[in-house]
Amino acid sequence: MDYKEKIDNNAENSPRLHRLQRIKYLYRFFLLKIDKNVAKQEVIDNFQIIFKNEIEINSMLNLIDNIDELVEKIIKQLKGDWSWERINPIKKAILINGAYEILMLEIPRAITTNEAMEIARIYIPGEDIKFINGCLDNL
Repeated sequence: MDYKEKIDNNAENSPRLHRLQRIKYLYRFFLLKIDKNVAKQEVIDNFQIIFKNEIEINSMLNLIDNIDELVEKIIKQLKGDWSWERINPIKKAILINGAYEILMLEIPRAITTNEAMEIARIYIPGEDIKFINGCLDNL
């Protein structure tokens, strides 16, 4: 089963689909270096990424409001010669979403980390994703 089939097989209101929507938007946010106020307006306007309901929109707005704090928490977990700037945008998106779920939504760490690893395998196959596991486990 390829990555598109894995994503498309999710139920419309599944937690994984909500995660994927947040991660897709965060990827775009980091890749294009979008201003937080612009990002919030894009979420409200459903620009590029469609958030299906008020809960998803509010969750994404809350994440954007807290993104600087979440980035700082991830930076504290970086070891050796790793820096935030060195991390590619998709890994940043997965890490920030994971930190948001663990620290803000209080989703159990094991569930969030497992989901982050599964999503990482979909979007960055063949890469060493233990880095994501290590950062989220130490939050």
